[in-house]
Amino acid sequence: MPGSTNLRECKVLEKMVKMHAEKGELYGAICAAPAVTLAHWGMLKGLKATCYPSFMEKFTAEVIPVNSRVVVDRNVVTSQGPGTAIEFALALVEQLYDKEKMEEVAGPLYVRPQHGAEYTSEELNSVEWKCSGTPQVLVPVANGSEEIEALNLIDVLRRAGANVTVASVEDTLQIVTRRHKFNLIADMMLDEAAKMEFDLIVMPVHNC
Repeated sequence: MPGSTNLRECKVLEKMVKMHAEKGELYGAICAAPAVTLAHWGMLKGLKATCYPSFMEKFTAEVIPVNSRVVVDRNVVTSQGPGTAIEFALALVEQLYDKEKMEEVAGPLYVRPQHGAEYTSEELNSVEWKCSGTPQVLVPVANGSEEIEALNLIDVLRRAGANVTVASVEDTLQIVTRRHKFNLIADMMLDEAAKMEFDLIVMPVHNC
């Protein structure tokens, strides 16, 4: 996990976080960072914490490892990885504000109601899909597209090995997302993508 290692080796960041913690302020880390960064800095001594499962053994002896999606112990919040990122962020919101604010934010996101809760999806009139080789996927994006829906969708499909083409339906490749005005750069214009064939076309749009 080069990202966690690069954070760990940043002396300015280490000094900042340690001074922050000494004041009793809130801090946290996700994925490999709890073990590779915070534990290495000695900032999890005597605390319960979690991290990416394959990095649990890298916790120092002073850390109490917990196999949980999110762990809050005093002023430290840790979480396991990409799939728990929203729950991690909501735990931070609850610590910064309160449970009411966390539930206000969580509601429109349709996240799991609680850690470890089961969730289901329903398939009706199932059919057998056949893709010849690597799945070709089109994700059209427009100004006002929802950041989480677009980026998570693209990321997960690409992790699976699909060839994902992000196409802009606007006049430029640069898309301005809805909620936080992030700049998302598409791979091509939709007119160009219209000349191609795809196994899946999926649209991330959110109006909450």
